[in-house]
Amino acid sequence: MLPSQSLDDLEGSDKNVKKEADQLLKAMQSLNSLRDALIKGLESGLRNDAPDAAIAMRQKVDYN
Repeated sequence: MLPSQSLDDLEGSDKNVKKEADQLLKAMQSLNSLRDALIKGLESGLRNDAPDAAIAMRQKVDYN
């Protein structure tokens, strides 16, 4: 702490830190929701109209 800082300045900086931490937490929660949505899409597997080459490649990767 610098000697020229007053107690009021320190209280204000605590509020700024809390505000920034809240913003960071919201951003992390949003990114986690996006990740969940992307993972759900990947879990669905191949579509019914997938080409035979895609199915063969998937089987090759799954069993090796």
